[in-house]
Amino acid sequence: ALFYPLLFTFLLCLPWILVPHRMPVEFVSTLPVVLFLLLTSWKWIQRPGSHRAAALAALATGLMLYAYYGTKPLAFTHLPLLGAIQFFQQRRFPRSMLTFAAVWGLVAAPTLWDMLGEWHSLARFEAVGTIDPLHWPGALLQHVGPDFLFFTGDHNLRHHTGYGGMLNIVFLPLLLAGSVCLLRKLFCQRDTFWIFLALFGITCLVPVSLTQENLPHALGSLPVFLPLTMVIILGYGDLESRLKERGRTVMVALTASLLLLGGWSSYQSVVHLHRTATEADRSIWSYYPDEYALPDTYVSPTNHLTTSINERYERVALQGDQLYCFGEA
Repeated sequence: ALFYPLLFTFLLCLPWILVPHRMPVEFVSTLPVVLFLLLTSWKWIQRPGSHRAAALAALATGLMLYAYYGTKPLAFTHLPLLGAIQFFQQRRFPRSMLTFAAVWGLVAAPTLWDMLGEWHSLARFEAVGTIDPLHWPGALLQHVGPDFLFFTGDHNLRHHTGYGGMLNIVFLPLLLAGSVCLLRKLFCQRDTFWIFLALFGITCLVPVSLTQENLPHALGSLPVFLPLTMVIILGYGDLESRLKERGRTVMVALTASLLLLGGWSSYQSVVHLHRTATEADRSIWSYYPDEYALPDTYVSPTNHLTTSINERYERVALQGDQLYCFGEA
């Protein structure tokens, strides 16, 4: 029972959690809106005839357009996914899909108007994006491989703490065990929830498959963190039930090993966040002219920033907005 609260602590110390809180709200909001999407979607799958559940799922899907760009494609891929799940269950589409489409249209209308207008909101995608299908498999594999997940992570220190991969190394055996359980639930038990979660995890990687800049990209792949976490918890539950049959000593030894390794990895991740990452911030922001940089008095003798990253971001964003909107600083 002690392992589950500590497991939650390990999750909080992951680079996928630690790094976005140093950035603007569109990054911080990613996980909450994706969690809201998961909960409301599953509620609608359980109650396909409920127009209220369909409206909430549509609201959550439309909100994807207002978080970080890593969630924006989900606003367009999620309706086909939910439609396929509903058809898989009932061999027909429920009438509540009309409610879903109507609410989604209302929520998405401002962003769609902006995208189709003259305001160049697709300029970023045109600069770094790609629709080449030959690019997609390689980009997807970069974000589900052991190197990205457990050993090196994102090479950009603005997106990573600088230690290990995006996940705690202690989750490696749990993810392997969870993947085996997931395959069993998909192909043997045909469990609707896990079918939905597996397909949702694949769609969460659509954003990074459409970009060719700085891959692998931790922030772009942030939505897949939640499906991966659920598979990890599934794996731990399976290992726990199997090892209990071998006696209490084996179970205690396994849990103690996981706690020690996980605790050390979490500690290193937090330490590197406040050392390596702050040094990276100083070098990155020094690219801009002096009037947008913070004075030396903001830097402590230990070279750790004593000001929040948002204060630096606001100064640089000012110059960036002027360059983007007017073509001059």
